[in-house]
Amino acid sequence: MSKATIKLNKETGLGTLEYNGETYQCGGMPGFNYPKDTTIDTTQDEGKPDHAKVKQEMHLSGEFVDQNGNPFPMPYSVSWIGYKGVFIHEMAQLEGSHGCIHLLPGDAKKFYDSFNGKVKQNTFIISTSIPNSSRINNINLQLT
Repeated sequence: MSKATIKLNKETGLGTLEYNGETYQCGGMPGFNYPKDTTIDTTQDEGKPDHAKVKQEMHLSGEFVDQNGNPFPMPYSVSWIGYKGVFIHEMAQLEGSHGCIHLLPGDAKKFYDSFNGKVKQNTFIISTSIPNSSRINNINLQLT
């Protein structure tokens, strides 16, 4: 079983995502209350239209727009909290998240490709624990 860990500073939203022996810089929303024990199952993507899949090479936001008024592009997206529209995706900067976990270009693709259907069960179990210091929000993802 593979495991990934996201560690975020609750005040800045900045942190790291550790997965498959790699450590990536990442950013989340400062002070955001990330959920505990959420499950993401990419095996249910088969047969769905691209916009409805958990894992999307290019997701277009239904909530945010770019400077031209077009749906905001979110490359290498994995829908994490689907009912809230929260994704793990590529972003040119780590700051400025509205709740998603941002990974830098290159890192997002590498993370996205690392569970590209070659894994027997693409299921993430995400749990959040906050140590004595309320400044750090640890999120553990397990890929079974």
